[in-house]
Amino acid sequence: MISLSAVVITRNEEKRIQRCLESVRWVPEIVIVDDQSQDQTVEICRRYTDKIIIHPLNNDFAGQRNRGTRAASHQWILQLDADEVVPPQARQRIEEILQRGAAADAFRLRRMNYFIGRKMRFGGWNEKCTKLFRKGKAWYEGAVHEGLKVKGVVEDLSADIEHYPFDTFSDCLEKLNRYTSLEAGMMLERDSSLSLRECRYQMTWRPMK
Repeated sequence: MISLSAVVITRNEEKRIQRCLESVRWVPEIVIVDDQSQDQTVEICRRYTDKIIIHPLNNDFAGQRNRGTRAASHQWILQLDADEVVPPQARQRIEEILQRGAAADAFRLRRMNYFIGRKMRFGGWNEKCTKLFRKGKAWYEGAVHEGLKVKGVVEDLSADIEHYPFDTFSDCLEKLNRYTSLEAGMMLERDSSLSLRECRYQMTWRPMK
């Protein structure tokens, strides 16, 4: 058995979570950190694991992910969102690297994004994300767009995970509105005022990008 825990953060993901958890049934341990879901998310998760932590997000994604990492009991952590899927090819590569003994402390995988079911091939949508890391060697920082800090060697793993962030245009607009509100609050805390140049960038160029 490989020493691996999958950590998934959730909130009202009853439409997506089963697809995610089905893709990691092979992982010895699944840890769920749920932000007080009001739908059937937790009930669905209980079909796959008993290790479910209910904790309010409090606009702190890094804290939520770190909480899941601390609760995991295995040597390696695979951090996922509820809208991400680990295809069979990625499973094979992860098992291979862990079974033979990994020299690195963390691995980047390419995340293939799908927009309303359609694979996005261009426009910078498909980025490399550090999703697999050794427990005790990495932690998350940042409230909204959290980043993983690794104390050690990071290598690329020739495997893709799939990301399905939006099922409908309504999903896209809802998520955009939620994240912009969080970012606006962070900007207000950081800077009491913004320059005209910064406002123009945030209101015009960034949305177009």
